[in-house]
Amino acid sequence: MLSDNEKFAKLMSKDFVATLSSYTIAGYPHMVPLWIVDHQDKVYFSTYDHSVKLKNLRRNNKIGLSIVHPSGMPYFSLYGDAIIKKQVDLSDYEEIVTKIVKKYMSQDQFVDGIDERMSNPSRVLVEISPLKIFPK
Repeated sequence: MLSDNEKFAKLMSKDFVATLSSYTIAGYPHMVPLWIVDHQDKVYFSTYDHSVKLKNLRRNNKIGLSIVHPSGMPYFSLYGDAIIKKQVDLSDYEEIVTKIVKKYMSQDQFVDGIDERMSNPSRVLVEISPLKIFPK
């Protein structure tokens, strides 16, 4: 039987879409689907610097995130703090972006996907340090 850590790692390795919850200025949840990868015990996603989720994270970096197998089980949720990382802030930025593109894009889309994410100065990575992962 797989441990929860092994189940979480296995679920993270699949190209399932996660749901991120940030908080609006009025305090309401703002939930969006996104592509995620794990890298050195942190979770990352890529987005545009002007997105609503980034505006929310600049005001309040507390997030919730869930990833669910299409069958409904297993699932994991986590909460933690998000840190916005520009390309110059992160030495392994390109490695993380490449992991995201490889995980979710076909080989035909790969070069364009990398080019757009690496050359577009309005793209950023968001790093999430999970404080709690559940169920556990």
